[in-house]
Amino acid sequence: MSVPVENLDLPLVICSKKIVRLPWHDYVKVTSFLYAPFCTYTQLRVPDNWAHDSTYFNVPLNVFYGSMKDALRNGYSFAIDADISEPSYKVEKGIGIIPPYDIRLSDIDQASREFRFDDGSTTDDHLMQAVGYKNFHGDDWFLVKDSWRTAWEGNHKGYSLFHESYMKLKVLAFLVNMNAVPEIEKDLGIRKSR
Repeated sequence: MSVPVENLDLPLVICSKKIVRLPWHDYVKVTSFLYAPFCTYTQLRVPDNWAHDSTYFNVPLNVFYGSMKDALRNGYSFAIDADISEPSYKVEKGIGIIPPYDIRLSDIDQASREFRFDDGSTTDDHLMQAVGYKNFHGDDWFLVKDSWRTAWEGNHKGYSLFHESYMKLKVLAFLVNMNAVPEIEKDLGIRKSR
């Protein structure tokens, strides 16, 4: 694949190194699954990880979720890898929530997350950008920017609100600047050799 730049077609790899110029060594990919020990690097076991990338830092669900909120509180957005095939995700309404008749928020834990991943009801569907977070009446809501063409068909023009239930159960991984997530950065301190 190539990207046209100033009348040149550059291979995507060159484009990412010469044009985007992000300091990739300052970023960490974070996931939360029981199939690998916590506070270690692992693969994200999804078909889209065809290169078998094993640079996902695996943390417990409470750290995973808390770090997403920390990032936004610290002024950093982050990319999420999420399941959007959930019937309760309504792009035209701009909302993603797990209804309590499916599973109560209080019952969403590491085991329920793993169960849905293992049985295929949580899948690797789409990448988006979490850009904001706010607590309304005791519930956390995340503002998520979506570039997919259908995200622009509703009233919210490329944005959705994801409830904390959705973030905990249906986000498989996220990519964030390490400075945004102090709890994870602390664990990475002795593991930055990757």
